[in-house]
Amino acid sequence: TELMPTFEVRDFLMALYAEDFHNQIKGIDKRILDAKMNFTHFVPAGEDLSAGVVPELCRDLFRRSAALQLAWRQIAFDKLIPFYCGPDDEPLDSSKYGVILVQDKNKKDSSTVDNILREDFVTPSEDNPQHKLQYDPKLSIRNKKDFVFKDMKNPILFLLFDMGAQRTDRSTSEVFKVSRSIDEHDPKVWAIHSRGSDEKVFRCLELMKCQRQSQTFFASTASV
Repeated sequence: TELMPTFEVRDFLMALYAEDFHNQIKGIDKRILDAKMNFTHFVPAGEDLSAGVVPELCRDLFRRSAALQLAWRQIAFDKLIPFYCGPDDEPLDSSKYGVILVQDKNKKDSSTVDNILREDFVTPSEDNPQHKLQYDPKLSIRNKKDFVFKDMKNPILFLLFDMGAQRTDRSTSEVFKVSRSIDEHDPKVWAIHSRGSDEKVFRCLELMKCQRQSQTFFASTASV
């Protein structure tokens, strides 16, 4: 079966997020940025994932040009988008997949990547973050039995969309932040945390010329 043309994760992120944040995106692990993806739509998962099915699941999604809306009980994540770290002109190898994991939030109160994943994250430029430790590594969700990506060798990119976060002139938290886990075990985890839902955050709204429709949608959605 001939696959849909691929595009780089880098291009996906540059189209998704506003240009003001592109320099931060360039600091993400190149294994992620250079990886290929080809999804055109989401399909729903009928049940929670298990570790044994992830490699073949990623392979199947890639062959179908699909991403996955996870079951509602799946720990910490709402969506899974596979990417591929191997060359386009060779047979698909299940060991060369990585994943973008997404959590969608539409609440007034913002969250943090550290708190959701229960491990310490730092900006890419911080080389010696030991003094910042706040979380016991044993309590990280990657050490829970139901963390299904523990055998993955390629890195994970976690996208946290805080779309309902209310910002004022006094807000001190970043609108956009790239960070990486300090845990040295595989899989390495990188994260992008964005706050807000308009074109100041998401370039794709401008590219698709749907800023007004997006505003109407979120105005009709009650944040709790």
